Amino acid sequence: MSPVSYTHLFAKHTIFPGRRFRPFLAYGLGAIQVWVRELGGRGIGHVTRLSLGLDTKLSERVALEFDLSYQFNILPSFAIEGAEPRSFDFHSLSLTTGIWYEMCIRDSPEAGKVPHGSWIHDAEGT
Repeated sequence: MSPVSYTHLFAKHTIFPGRRFRPFLAYGLGAIQVWVRELGGRGIGHVTRLSLGLDTKLSERVALEFDLSYQFNILPSFAIEGAEPRSFDFHSLSLTTGIWYEMCIRDSPEAGKVPHGSWIHDAEGT
């Protein structure tokens, strides 16, 4: 089995966090590194994501999100016997919708523990 290392960082910045309709900008970077000792080729992959969207509050804790994202993927590629490594880079454009649920209300004493207007997390995949 070949060792694999993967990380992904995603940030979301809400432009008007206190309003019912909140436009946002989001971006993410990801990297994967693969080691295959017996094969030649590129062992590092990369993902870049840029998004524009709109959150709208449905209730105090629930928001609906619409998102238009551009994503560029560079996948690791390796040579096999008799062939050079091929490029598996691709671009994608997606329109998605989702639901956000806040664990605590911003005006409560726990509100300082939950960031608002900007989320950063480490995740697997996109």
